[in-house]
Amino acid sequence: MAFRVVNWPAPEREAAQRLRLTRADAATLVWWMVPEVREARVTTGVIASDVVSRRDSRAVTRALALGFLDVDPDTHRANPDAPITPGAASKMLLRLLEMLRPMGRKIACLNGASGIPRS
Repeated sequence: MAFRVVNWPAPEREAAQRLRLTRADAATLVWWMVPEVREARVTTGVIASDVVSRRDSRAVTRALALGFLDVDPDTHRANPDAPITPGAASKMLLRLLEMLRPMGRKIACLNGASGIPRS
């Protein structure tokens, strides 16, 4: 993994080494570390007005479309420069885990859970 991170572009490498991630940093790291995120089929998605003209818009819009990050329904903003909260990071990782699990298999650590919340 260290070899892969060293070969990333500078902004992504710096994001991987930060102590506190922003929402955009988290989306970018998931984009670079998990090929399934880049290759996932997305049929619908939410557009956030504050993401469209960013350098990292592909990673952030993919994270929004896959439900890894939320968009404020009133303002249509994703606040990509805000620090990611522990709850939002947990939700992102749980959705990623759900996306990567083999079809038809249960996730042992989620036994008894009613599912991953969508909001």
